[in-house]
Amino acid sequence: MVVHEGRVAGVWEFTEESVAVTLFAERGEVPRAGLEAEAAHPARRTGRERPLMVRTS
Repeated sequence: MVVHEGRVAGVWEFTEESVAVTLFAERGEVPRAGLEAEAAHPARRTGRERPLMVRTS
């Protein structure tokens, strides 16, 4: 789950091809830099980078 300003703001999905984030529209914007930093963690563990895809529901 994506937490921003103390509230759940979305969900993550990690696949072989990408790291996808679905943000909840009612929670407002989440800084992309923070999402990119979090998406980089699996790449460091697996040695494989995946593109970040951000969508809003």
